[in-house]
Amino acid sequence: MTKRQRDAFKFIQEFWRENQYAPSYSEIADGLGVQRSRAYSLVSQLEERGFVSTMRGKARSIYLKERIGNG
Repeated sequence: MTKRQRDAFKFIQEFWRENQYAPSYSEIADGLGVQRSRAYSLVSQLEERGFVSTMRGKARSIYLKERIGNG
Protein backbone atom coordinates (compact mmCIF):
# COMPACT_ATOMS: atom_id res chain seq x y z
CA MET A 1 0.00 0.00 0.00
CA THR A 2 1.37 3.40 -0.94
CA LYS A 3 1.47 6.29 1.52
CA ARG A 4 -1.34 8.03 -0.36
CA GLN A 5 -3.49 4.89 -0.33
CA ARG A 6 -2.84 4.53 3.40
CA ASP A 7 -3.84 8.18 3.93
CA ALA A 8 -7.06 7.61 1.99
CA PHE A 9 -7.86 4.43 3.91
CA LYS A 10 -7.26 6.11 7.26
CA PHE A 11 -9.40 9.08 6.21
CA ILE A 12 -12.27 6.74 5.26
CA GLN A 13 -11.82 4.75 8.48
CA GLU A 14 -11.88 7.87 10.66
CA PHE A 15 -14.84 9.35 8.77
CA TRP A 16 -16.81 6.12 9.35
CA ARG A 17 -15.87 6.20 13.04
CA GLU A 18 -17.04 9.79 13.49
CA ASN A 19 -20.15 9.78 11.28
CA GLN A 20 -21.34 6.16 11.05
CA TYR A 21 -21.55 6.43 7.26
CA ALA A 22 -19.11 6.58 4.35
CA PRO A 23 -17.56 9.78 3.06
CA SER A 24 -18.32 11.02 -0.44
CA TYR A 25 -15.53 11.21 -3.00
CA SER A 26 -15.64 15.00 -2.64
CA GLU A 27 -15.14 14.73 1.12
CA ILE A 28 -12.21 12.35 0.61
CA ALA A 29 -10.71 14.74 -1.94
CA ASP A 30 -11.09 17.72 0.40
CA GLY A 31 -9.69 15.76 3.34
CA LEU A 32 -6.61 14.69 1.37
CA GLY A 33 -6.14 17.91 -0.59
CA VAL A 34 -6.51 16.21 -3.98
CA GLN A 35 -8.87 16.39 -6.95
CA ARG A 36 -12.08 14.35 -6.82
CA SER A 37 -10.81 12.17 -9.69
CA ARG A 38 -7.71 11.32 -7.65
CA ALA A 39 -9.88 10.39 -4.64
CA TYR A 40 -11.89 8.07 -6.90
CA SER A 41 -8.66 6.53 -8.18
CA LEU A 42 -7.33 5.96 -4.66
CA VAL A 43 -10.57 4.28 -3.57
CA SER A 44 -10.49 2.10 -6.70
CA GLN A 45 -6.93 1.07 -5.88
CA LEU A 46 -7.93 0.23 -2.31
CA GLU A 47 -10.81 -1.84 -3.65
CA GLU A 48 -8.52 -3.73 -6.04
CA ARG A 49 -6.25 -4.54 -3.09
CA GLY A 50 -9.14 -5.79 -0.97
CA PHE A 51 -9.19 -3.06 1.69
CA VAL A 52 -12.58 -1.57 0.80
CA SER A 53 -15.62 -2.46 -1.26
CA THR A 54 -17.97 -0.14 -3.11
CA MET A 55 -21.35 -0.36 -4.76
CA ARG A 56 -21.10 1.24 -8.18
CA GLY A 57 -23.66 3.96 -8.80
CA LYS A 58 -24.67 4.26 -5.15
CA ALA A 59 -23.72 7.32 -3.09
CA ARG A 60 -21.66 6.88 0.09
CA SER A 61 -21.10 3.20 -0.53
CA ILE A 62 -17.47 2.74 0.52
CA TYR A 63 -17.23 -0.09 3.05
CA LEU A 64 -14.13 -1.09 4.99
CA LYS A 65 -13.11 -4.72 4.59
CA GLU A 66 -9.86 -4.67 6.55
CA ARG A 67 -8.12 -2.61 9.14
CA ILE A 68 -4.52 -1.57 8.72
CA GLY A 69 -1.96 -0.82 11.35
CA ASN A 70 0.46 2.05 11.58
CA GLY A 71 3.22 0.12 9.84
